[in-house]
Amino acid sequence: MRSRLWLITLLLIAIAEPSAGQTGKIREMRSMATEHMIEGEGDASLLDYAHKHLAADYRDSFADEAALLDHLRNIRDAVAPLGGVGLMIDGAGVVRLHISNRAKKSVVAVRLEKDDPYAIVDITLESSEARAAGPSVSWDTLGDTMLEAEQKGFCGSILAVRDGNVVLDRGYGHADPKRQHKVSPTTLFAIGSTPIDFTHGAILELEESGKLSLSDPITKFFDDVPTDKQSITLEHLRTGQSGLLDFPGLPEVDANLDLSWIGRDEFMRRVLSAPLLFEPGTSEKHSHCAWGVLTAVVELVSGQPYEQYLRETFFEPAGMTRTGNYPLSKSFPDSEVAVGLGGNQWGEVNSPQHWGETSWLVMGSGGMVSTPRDLRRWRDFMKSGKVLGPAAQKKYGVEGVFAAEGGNDRGFINTIGAQGDDLVIMCSNSHTGMADFAAQLGEALTEMVLDEP
Repeated sequence: MRSRLWLITLLLIAIAEPSAGQTGKIREMRSMATEHMIEGEGDASLLDYAHKHLAADYRDSFADEAALLDHLRNIRDAVAPLGGVGLMIDGAGVVRLHISNRAKKSVVAVRLEKDDPYAIVDITLESSEARAAGPSVSWDTLGDTMLEAEQKGFCGSILAVRDGNVVLDRGYGHADPKRQHKVSPTTLFAIGSTPIDFTHGAILELEESGKLSLSDPITKFFDDVPTDKQSITLEHLRTGQSGLLDFPGLPEVDANLDLSWIGRDEFMRRVLSAPLLFEPGTSEKHSHCAWGVLTAVVELVSGQPYEQYLRETFFEPAGMTRTGNYPLSKSFPDSEVAVGLGGNQWGEVNSPQHWGETSWLVMGSGGMVSTPRDLRRWRDFMKSGKVLGPAAQKKYGVEGVFAAEGGNDRGFINTIGAQGDDLVIMCSNSHTGMADFAAQLGEALTEMVLDEP
């Protein structure tokens, strides 16, 4: 098995309770610290987690340090390795980490103090069970497997390329079963965190054009940066080393943590005022906020709105006519835009056509629509040398093995697997939850490409 990059979507599904403005940010910091604890090795990391994040009274409730370590070690051993993580917050403020990897799915409940500093007063493994076996697929069985998937309720569009030749390009199931709209290869889907790829390409293009350097600190672009964040560089943002929190949404403020409207200035205010997860450059953690900050840099340096810059620099030259922020979908007939069939239904019609303007809660790391065909055009354009030179292409990673998963909690998921001249892209609107059939199918399709000799 070759090494690969997985972009895991973190779904924040919250029932808000009245609390101080910083509670949501600190809650996420505690949750991410719990993820780090599960990812860590050895007792030293367990002790560090316990002393930094567990309330003193809770630590003292154990007979001794060995008993505390046994408790944390048992949780780690039952759950690890960390795969996809979803957070659910109930009305009492209990955070449940829904953790799914290839072997099992688990739920870890974390309860916080009601007042500052909101330390953890209980952490419990609520469940851990083996995952049901997912579908198996090979190049030889691809067509039959997808027909079987359609019979099981899968809805989506698949584009598969082998040795540079398209071997499958078709839709399955319904874009909207209520109106009997079928999925086709041109159906538009919400594409989760895939726009991170676009932001990455934009930053590298601007660097290659001499308009910025990845070594630039963010103080070059933004005023009044707090002292703890003044050392953050564009390279830190690009590589997950910024220490910024993952998402800027506040459960106690935002009705929807993806769709509620905030502008760029409010986004930057939230990001710069939130506590860091770690000192910049000392660790690594994926952050949607980091890509949002890079998106703001794109606008400031290019002098254009983010989507306009992407359209003129990348999308139009690449022939990507069906990719853009959510409002783009309004320019297409209803029959050509998928409705999310699972997860949290939002709005009168649960589709990008009805989700409003793309908010800075997700700008540059979400909030877009596309199709498998357009996403292939993006990858081909990035490899063409027409927009990025060899050095920038290497930083972007146009060659080698690539795997990514993105989605949202409103029924959409998409996966991309690429290696050499082989490629598979799946966009689905029948995503019902973590490790569901659509997610397992996307994973199997990606493995088909990545495991090719």
